[in-house]
This record gives sequence, C-alpha cells and structure tokens, in this order.
Amino acid sequence: MFGNLIHIGMIVSKIIADIEDLRRDISTWLLVQNINEFTSSKNAEKNGKEYLKKLLVEIEPKIKVINKEIMALNKISTLFEGNFRLKTLKVDGLRKILKARFETISKNGESQFLDQNLDLKINQYFLETRQRVINFSDSVSSAPKFERGIKKVKKEYRNGIKNAIDIMDIGIYDVSIFTSGRTVEESLNKLLKVLFSKKTIEKFDIKYTMLNKKIKILYDEHIINEKTFHDLNSLRISRNDSGHQSKIKFTKQEASDAVTQALSLLVRVEKLISKYSRK
Repeated sequence: MFGNLIHIGMIVSKIIADIEDLRRDISTWLLVQNINEFTSSKNAEKNGKEYLKKLLVEIEPKIKVINKEIMALNKISTLFEGNFRLKTLKVDGLRKILKARFETISKNGESQFLDQNLDLKINQYFLETRQRVINFSDSVSSAPKFERGIKKVKKEYRNGIKNAIDIMDIGIYDVSIFTSGRTVEESLNKLLKVLFSKKTIEKFDIKYTMLNKKIKILYDEHIINEKTFHDLNSLRISRNDSGHQSKIKFTKQEASDAVTQALSLLVRVEKLISKYSRK
C-alpha cells in the first residue's frame, strides 16, 4: 500500500507540474501574439488565425499527456475508499476559449487586443482539475498530519505507525487500530527488558503474558503514572476489539485517534526506557 501512495504522489506532482507548464506556455504564446497585433495591425486577423493553429498544434499533445496521467490516477484511486473520479481536460473547451480570443472584431482596421479576462478564463479551465488532484492526494494520505509526531518516536517504531496510517487510508480501520496497539506493546516489551536487566522488577515471560497484565505490573511498580496507565488500557481495549471478529464498526476518526494516542505513548515509554537505562 505504501508503494501505491508513493505512486500517487508521483502522478499528482507530475499532473500539477504539467498543468502549470502548459498554463505558462499559453500565457507566453498569447503575450507574443499581443505584441504582434500591436506592431502589425494590418495583418492581425490573418496572423491571428495562423498563430492559433500553431498554438493548438503545440498544446493539444500536452493536454493528451495530462489526460493520460489523470486516467492513471483514476485507475489507482479505485484501491481507496471514496468515490473519486477526476474528469479529463477537454481540448474543445480550451480551443473555444482561445478561438474567441483570436477572432478579430474589425474596427477602423484595428484588431481586438487581448481580453482582460482571458487569463481568468484559462485559469478557470485548469483550476478545477488541479484542485481536485490536490484534494484527492490529501484525502488518501494522512501521513502529513502525523509527520511531526512520527519524527518524535524512535526509528524502530516508525514503520509500525506508518503502516497503521497506510492501512487507515485504505479504509481498514480495525487493522489500523490493531497495528497501532501492537506497535506500542513492542515499546512496552523493550521497557520491560530494561527493567529486568536492572532488576527493577521481577522477571516474567513477556511472550506469554497478556498486555493488560504487563500494564498492571508497570503501574503497580510505579513505573508508569495514572494517565499513562489509563491511556495504555484505552488503546489496549480498542486493539482487542479490533483484533476479534466483533460487530463493532470502527471509523476513520477512531483509527486516527488510535494513531495519535500511540504516538504519544511511544514518546512517553521511550522516556522511561531512557530513564531506567541510566540507572
């Protein structure tokens, strides 16, 4: 799934860049034509029609490239939750805008100059497509939202959290919650091993001990405070519910909350690992 998100990011970046390049190309072509009209008004109408043909020959292949990228994005979007379908750019729509610009209204032998609203019309032509591409990119990836939190946790737990986020983004919320809980338990196991090595608490078999008992031992031994005790149990209960064949239907918000809670707990547990490692 992470590979698909990277692929989407690449396609989105390419579409936006290609749209911006095409928009700049059109503006440049029109600026040149505007200068030509000003310097040679006698042949403005004839030159305008020829210039329009050259402009369309130049830009139509670029629109086709953008449309291929849009279709590729539509195809990969079927893997994600939601009803996303991006419309391709219509060549006829842009041709109509440009044709209206190049049609000359002869008044005293002078040609019609660049319409002040032309840039606005061209921007509107591209705006909806560009914005929908950005909106889709934001909707399928929640990673930016958690970026700061991810940087605060140890590298050994980042993959677990990133997996939880990726799974959440494709709509499998129960597995996402389970993954968040499992990642936190891994950090607790590391803490317990440090405590064993320092003889701070009596050693027991981590592998065959339930998570609720591990949390209780850490609380009873005054290793974790009351808030951390309750937060760990809250995530544990959610993880247990998500890991069993229950009728509970989790939401994206619940999965997101689990990731947020897991990030906070990972930072707190790591501080305890650092504290007891120095003793």
